[in-house]
Amino acid sequence: MNARHQRQTRHHPKPKILLDESLPGRDKFPQLNSYCNCKHVNEFSLNGATDPVVYDKAITEKRILVTFNIKDFKKLVIDNSSGPSVIGLSTRLSYEQIDKKVLSKVKNLTESEFVGKYFSITN
Repeated sequence: MNARHQRQTRHHPKPKILLDESLPGRDKFPQLNSYCNCKHVNEFSLNGATDPVVYDKAITEKRILVTFNIKDFKKLVIDNSSGPSVIGLSTRLSYEQIDKKVLSKVKNLTESEFVGKYFSITN
């Protein structure tokens, strides 16, 4: 098959996710966990860590942070536009809804949206 007839595919890098302390472990989000490289803050021994420490870990690990703590982390993104993006969740979402909606969001992100952006997910 010559190059002209080869099917072109776009390969998007799969994002790495950091689940904040207020969320359960990654086993509660099977679809998201199978698509992304998910880690929970507890896996980094950050249980009880301050928001800036958690955000610094997201920076170091190059992970998009997923959290219910919208207000504090949104400010951290605004203050550091080169840091990782944050996905803020409504507390009204079930774990099943979080799994589906966050997966849908990250599948549609471009690589440039992995940093410096804030996204909100509600029901």
